[in-house]
Amino acid sequence: MYLSRIKIDTENRQKIRPLTHLGAYHDWVEKSFPAEIEAGVRRRHLWRIDPLYGELYLMVLSEEKPSLKEFSKYGVENTFLSKSYDHLLTSIKVGQVLRFRVTANPTYADPQPGKERGKVYPHVTIEQQRHWLIKKISKCWF
Repeated sequence: MYLSRIKIDTENRQKIRPLTHLGAYHDWVEKSFPAEIEAGVRRRHLWRIDPLYGELYLMVLSEEKPSLKEFSKYGVENTFLSKSYDHLLTSIKVGQVLRFRVTANPTYADPQPGKERGKVYPHVTIEQQRHWLIKKISKCWF
């Protein structure tokens, strides 16, 4: 696992013009792994836009390092950093309490006849969102 980041070039409007919505950021992340695209493999990459030191950074957690060329597309030159996440993962002890922030999109799909995936709806109550998060936690790394 790798944790990678790059400072988003917010000073260059021409460069970041395509980044007008979160879907564009998602596309940026996905295209940063061209070997996966070529192999027809789609892995899930956790990502977020994070304010650090008064600047905005794109942070990505992934199984492989992102392509420097693609990952740097909307970033500030020489701000790319990628480190192995394995040391942190192996240092976690049973019963250890950790704090983290999460931004999520808690949704569910209502089955639709003849369609592979149903219509997607948001979970709107705190209880629904809590249940969704607990279910996701059991499938993830913690």
